[in-house]
Formats: sequence, C-alpha cells, structure tokens
Amino acid sequence: MAEATRLERSLTFEFPLRRRGQAEHGEISLTVSPIAGAAGPGGLRGLGRSRSYVVLARDISREKQIETRMSETEKLAGIGQFAAGIAHQLNTPLGSILLSAQMLEEAEDDPDQLEDVQRIIRQTEQCRGIIKGLLNFARPSGQQKGRVMLAEVVRETIFLMEKAVRSQNVKVVLDIEDEGMIFGNRNEVEQVVFNLLANALDALPQGGTVSISIRGGETGEVEMRFSDSGDGIPDADRDRIFLPFFTTKEYGKGTGLGLSIVARIVHEHGGRIELLEGRGARFLMAFPRYRPSRHDTPARPQLALVNDLDDDDDWTDGSDPDARGG
Repeated sequence: MAEATRLERSLTFEFPLRRRGQAEHGEISLTVSPIAGAAGPGGLRGLGRSRSYVVLARDISREKQIETRMSETEKLAGIGQFAAGIAHQLNTPLGSILLSAQMLEEAEDDPDQLEDVQRIIRQTEQCRGIIKGLLNFARPSGQQKGRVMLAEVVRETIFLMEKAVRSQNVKVVLDIEDEGMIFGNRNEVEQVVFNLLANALDALPQGGTVSISIRGGETGEVEMRFSDSGDGIPDADRDRIFLPFFTTKEYGKGTGLGLSIVARIVHEHGGRIELLEGRGARFLMAFPRYRPSRHDTPARPQLALVNDLDDDDDWTDGSDPDARGG
C-alpha cells in the first residue's frame, strides 16, 4: 500500500486468505490507484502531503484454483505419458522372468535354491505391482460418470476393508451431515477412499483413529474431510505429497503412486484436494454436486450395502448413533 502511494501509477497486490487449522482458503486482488489532481482531507502518515486513492478489492480465489488445476493437470498428463511408456516396456521382460522363475520353482528340489527362486518371484511380482500402479496413474479416466452417493461409497469401502481395520485396532468414525450426491464415476471414487484409508492404516500400525466427514461446502460443492491420528506429514514433504513416486514409507512398502492417483481422480472429477494443517494427516476433497439439469448422464446402478456387522464394530457413524454399517 505504501509503495502505491509513493508512485504515480496503480499497483495490484495479491493476498492469500487463511483460516486457522486449514490450508489456503482463497485469495484477493487489491488494486490501489492514485486519483490525479485530487487531494484528500488528511493524507497518509509520512507522505508529507494529502492524496486521494481508489482501492479496488476483488476475490480471485476461483481464478487461482483454475490456474492451479490446469497446471497440475498438464504436469500429471506429461508424467502419465512417460510412466505409461516405461510400464509397457518393462511388462514383457518381467512377465518372462516371472514365468521362468515359476517353472524353476516347480522343478527345484534344493531348499536353498528354492528359497532364492521364490525370492525372485516375490520381487518380480512387486515390480509388476508397481507397473500396474503406473498404468492406473497414466490411464485417463474416460469412464462414464453419473450420480454417485459419496456417503454410500465411503460406508461400503469401510465394510470391504473391515478385516484390515480390525486387525490393526483402528477405529473409523464417520460424521455424515450430507449424503453427498456427486457427479462422478463410482469405481474411481471408491479408489480414492480405498487409497486414503489404506494410507491411514499404514500410518497407524499400533492402532488409532480415522475420521471421515461429509458435508455441503460453501460454494455448493460436497466436501469430504479425511484425517488420522498418526504422526502426520513433515512440513518439508507437504509440497511433494501428491507428486508421483514420492513416498514417506519404508522401502518396499509403497510405490509413491497412491496419493497421486487420488489427486488425479479428484481433478478429473472437477474437484480439488488440499492437505490441511493439524495433527496427523488431514485431507480436504471437494466434488461437484450432482445436478440433474446439468448432469444428464444416466446414473449407474448403486450397490446395496450389507448390514451384518456386530454391535462391537470398530467404526461408528456420527450421523446416526444407532446405525450399524450404514
């Protein structure tokens, strides 16, 4: 502001708007323009003379979101093409190695040699798993979108992962204020929830809590917040957490593609994802709400939930204290 008052021209400043405990919430553009030949009643301190100014404030949050989304989409598209090329080149020789190792396993009688062969098989299968992740990351969506109930997808994914949740003594707490009718592809939305929950379980080897909430956003979107009680993400890694192949896990325990696939799917659904500040890993995702007047794609059939969990289930739904499993 002081710089604008010293110059005979307009200056524009951009400021981030933040809320405590949240990532960047928005931005405003502030333009300060001196009025030629106009004198104000009191002037500004330290200027030695009185001047009048026009100050124009404009909300540019949406523009910044679009710019960021386009930049991320272009970056991910380039990485995806590169990854797909590598994956296809590696798939054939790895398949040959795996087949040969499996044949050796069947014919080998020496226990020591057999152990080496089985190690080759395990490592080759791990490489093929990485390649599968590469192809999933690189493959454009192209799948039909329609009406998807976000809360239903969350409940069913938790049900499918119930065994892993119980075995690690993890409690999943749901807070459903909005069933979240969004416009998307159900399989891909399931993949988002699955990857986030799998990451949370990896961060809670000794047990803990995973919290998932769904509610209506301020701009008509559907917001899903996902957090765990783990150690969280170091500040030095926060800017890289959605990059492909970046992982904070031990060697051999992660490909570094889970969160990048999550980010790609969210962006392809016209949504956004943010890493929030606070204890543990905390994510905010916002999806476009389904609107029949705009989204006329026929809805795909919804899968029925199976409600046969016991009273001592390790997950609760804050939207209905008496509900068991949906």
